[in-house]
Amino acid sequence: MRRAKHEVGQRHHQEPVAAERLPRRLLVAPVAERIVRVRARAQADLAALALLRGERYTRNELAELGFELEAGELELVGGRQDQYAGALGGWLELAFSPSGVAVRRIESGAERTAALEAMMVLAFTGWNDAAAAKALELIGKRSRTATVPNTAALLTELQALMADKVGPFRADDKLQQALMKLQQMQQELGPLPAGATQYDMVCLDWFDLRNMLLVAQCVVRAAIARKESRGAHQREDFPGMLPEWDLNQCLSWRDGELSLGRVPAARPAAKAA
Repeated sequence: MRRAKHEVGQRHHQEPVAAERLPRRLLVAPVAERIVRVRARAQADLAALALLRGERYTRNELAELGFELEAGELELVGGRQDQYAGALGGWLELAFSPSGVAVRRIESGAERTAALEAMMVLAFTGWNDAAAAKALELIGKRSRTATVPNTAALLTELQALMADKVGPFRADDKLQQALMKLQQMQQELGPLPAGATQYDMVCLDWFDLRNMLLVAQCVVRAAIARKESRGAHQREDFPGMLPEWDLNQCLSWRDGELSLGRVPAARPAAKAA
């Protein structure tokens, strides 16, 4: 840990680089997703261990150390941007270069949100009192005696399924197989969370996996419907790009049912000369 901290410190004490001159930028929003929460927890553990040894890390150092441990020591595939999102939080513009990472905080607001949505840079999940009430109702109905599903095994199965059947090169038969398997996994998970106490991790894992299965179904249903190849969506059975598919697909989930619609493709507003 001492060696890693020294190396990180060397990188981050270099002269700052102007953000506009950096070649690679990423926008990171405070989306409540599992991947960022896992990084935040891991970095909190690293910080606590460092304090026990009489050491202190900056948030940038924690992000870099987390990435080194994940990619180097554990040999896991992950992005440096996830580590920075977990360590810093909030709306960020991250610019990467060989000299280091430049971080700029972005002030959120209605105008900024509308601009990002128009460019399809970020996907936002609506959350309001009505949505919270439904989740609380599920928690209140959780079963204390039902068989607890093996969420870890289901998560591993879900990752393998999406990589194998819904990868960069897609075809209708594989997508249909994936959709059937996702519906089967949803049944295995069950309609109500398990767990005996209010803050039971079993209950939290149920909600996490339920959301993952829902997102996976959204991806698969949209991929089945789009009978062309465009961008990262490549259909082996529909290799060409069709002008009638120059549009966005929108999925909504109401009363436990997914519905798929189409809207004109959003375009960024033209700047005045």
